[in-house]
Amino acid sequence: MHLNPGIVKDLVMRRPSWVLLGGSWLMPTVVSSAIAQRTLPGGADVLHWSEANAPYSIHQTGVVATARRLLYEGADACVVPGRVAEETIRIAWGISPRRVLMLPNIVDERVYRDHVRDARSHRPAIRANLGLEPTDVALLVPAKLHEATKGVLNFLRALSPLGRDDMKVLVAGEGPDRAATEGWLSEGGLSGVTLLGHCDQEAMINVLAACDCMVLPSFHDPNPLAVVEALWARLPLIVSRACGNWPEAVREGENGWLVDPSDHDTIRRAVLALLALSPEERGAMGRASLALAEGAFASEAAVRRFIDDLSVAYP
Repeated sequence: MHLNPGIVKDLVMRRPSWVLLGGSWLMPTVVSSAIAQRTLPGGADVLHWSEANAPYSIHQTGVVATARRLLYEGADACVVPGRVAEETIRIAWGISPRRVLMLPNIVDERVYRDHVRDARSHRPAIRANLGLEPTDVALLVPAKLHEATKGVLNFLRALSPLGRDDMKVLVAGEGPDRAATEGWLSEGGLSGVTLLGHCDQEAMINVLAACDCMVLPSFHDPNPLAVVEALWARLPLIVSRACGNWPEAVREGENGWLVDPSDHDTIRRAVLALLALSPEERGAMGRASLALAEGAFASEAAVRRFIDDLSVAYP
């Protein structure tokens, strides 16, 4: 592609009015960029992106905590995806940023709303290919098999006392703890579980169309996109409170349930509540999920709100 030399010169010479640093605050490039913006004349306003989530906080005191405070309080604003990140910065870390701007994690709704909707026209065939009976209630767990963070095996263990033949669990994800999960299942831990392994986007569209609920039972999960994808796919949700976007994504009893992954009773109660619903009631919860997606995670609207807030903060 050929660019007019005058345009190239203009791009090189023009300084931006603000810079959004999107990497980890521990990355040398992020720290050096923040310092550089402070030392150059006429420097741009520095905005620091953060997916802060209190369960991940391992440096509450000491050199690392001090460096984090200096970076966050030195920035002109922190940009966060939701309430959990803001509360972590202000309350858990005790940091007072100059401004906090919201920019949620978003996905391509054309894929997870429109393509999943289209796939549902073939739902009986897709379910049959996945080994699901018409009366089965299928729970989708789209998670890496890494137990310390995603807690998939912990979730399956919580369900083992239920003994429900109509409950099926599809796990979409690969990871280092697959062998441990397979071993537990082979020993009779829980029937009706299928480990799908890694699913590409096309496969995930079909799985989302086939399932009746999305479950994310994580021990640690900053702001999982799987939650947003499931909202657009019109699924009820069962989500761990360790997932950073739960305040924006789950309305208890309206579109899903919140669980404590360390409390198996809360997991079982949520799953039993789902199983007790009629297909029409699950459909109503799915429509509530879609409404939440449209309100909080619509791509164009979310970006427009951020730009509008930015324009007000930095006219």
